[in-house]
Amino acid sequence: MDWIKLTEGIRYRKHQERKASKKGIKKDRYFSIYYRLDGIQKNEGLGWESDGWTEERARLLFSELKQNRKTGIGPKTYEEKRRLDEEKETAKKAAKDKAKREGITVSDLFENQYIKLAETDKAANTARRERYVFDYYIKPVIGDTPLRDVNKGHIEEIKAAGITKGLAPATVNIILATIRQVLNYGIDRGLIDSNPVSKVKKVKLDNRRMRFLTQDEAETLLTAIKAKSIETYRITLFSLHMGLRAGEIFNLTWADINLENGTVFIKDTKTGHNRHAYMTDKVRAEIESMARGQGKDLVFPAREYAKIKHMTTISKTFMRAVDDLKLNEGIEDPRQKIVFHSMRHTFASWLVQKGVSIYVVKELLGHRTLTMTERYSHVAGDHLRQAAAVLDSESNVIPFPKPEVDRGKN
Repeated sequence: MDWIKLTEGIRYRKHQERKASKKGIKKDRYFSIYYRLDGIQKNEGLGWESDGWTEERARLLFSELKQNRKTGIGPKTYEEKRRLDEEKETAKKAAKDKAKREGITVSDLFENQYIKLAETDKAANTARRERYVFDYYIKPVIGDTPLRDVNKGHIEEIKAAGITKGLAPATVNIILATIRQVLNYGIDRGLIDSNPVSKVKKVKLDNRRMRFLTQDEAETLLTAIKAKSIETYRITLFSLHMGLRAGEIFNLTWADINLENGTVFIKDTKTGHNRHAYMTDKVRAEIESMARGQGKDLVFPAREYAKIKHMTTISKTFMRAVDDLKLNEGIEDPRQKIVFHSMRHTFASWLVQKGVSIYVVKELLGHRTLTMTERYSHVAGDHLRQAAAVLDSESNVIPFPKPEVDRGKN
């Protein structure tokens, strides 16, 4: 049988009788590649079309090996690639067998493998959040469970525990996302075959907070917080007057503060888009009264070098003030309770009340899409209604003068 050239370096020969598929009429083809390596002509057979080889697969392999030979990285021949793939598969099977023999637990996988890689490959805040979520919400439920035994029931138990504790639906979904990534890591390492999180539905409740503070409530709350902690007062003021998230405030460095322009540069945001926030007079006054650090220094340095603990301390002080003022008294729906994030919500609501365009509010909040900001549209309801009511009053109709006729022209 003669070889037929497909492209440079790739060829095939046809089987005299066998078809490429049971229902096909095309004869089976055997693919091969050829090239020069270290001055020596190399010919390597790939396989029959009936066994899964196609022109596209042959081209991709040839291109990959050619690139590897050019860069010196990766297998240079198909024989070497096949051997490495077999070794990888063998190692994967060995790891899986070891896990079965030794009964590696979920905590073993997380502590000894997953989080170490996460701390290297992911943003520091993301890795810290994953450790926090695992320690507080996942480990207590399935930490000691052998990895191979984790099932849908365990995941449902984690989900139910979060809901019972009154966590926001978004927070419960973050917990589910975290355990999903940990178990996917286990699949990649050949320790388990499937991920039971895929069988559990996310929480789809509307957890959007719609309550916001009035001007009087906000001033009273700020006064109460200031009496307890000047740092917590300043952090609360930054959120209330500039619409910043807690994480954005904790990430601020002195290099981000521009007193001359009255702006604060917000970088590495939740949405991945940098933006500017704008100081109010009160914010500016507080910044000017603070001891300024070096450019790279944090404006609000974390105590004990742990931002999560820092946020916990701030939240406790904030919530004590809220409780003292009874702002949440008698309110059962967690979406209607005042929490620290309510400051950002209040900032947006006040802007809309004062007639600021929803598009402008979107930019100030740093939302990815307008849909995320449209939740505030209801706040402008009465103001928009009053504006539309102008049309019902004849006295408010603006008369348009009739055009004068130039009688000197026809």
